[in-house]
Amino acid sequence: MKRTHKLKLKISLVVLSVYTAIAQGQPSFTNDVEDVPAAPIDDWVLPMFILGLLLIYYIHRKHNLTRVK
Repeated sequence: MKRTHKLKLKISLVVLSVYTAIAQGQPSFTNDVEDVPAAPIDDWVLPMFILGLLLIYYIHRKHNLTRVK
């Protein structure tokens, strides 16, 4: 069982590394594309941080209320 699992893991790593090497090799790519601005992800960092804090508080409060009963 362990031997089969190790073999599957090794084969998966070899396939992944070969696929990565093929995907990165772009000999015909020329850098003549028009650059576009980055995605507006900076607009979402603060709201998602606040939402994460509120979610942590809600789960922590719910956990403490069920533990007291």
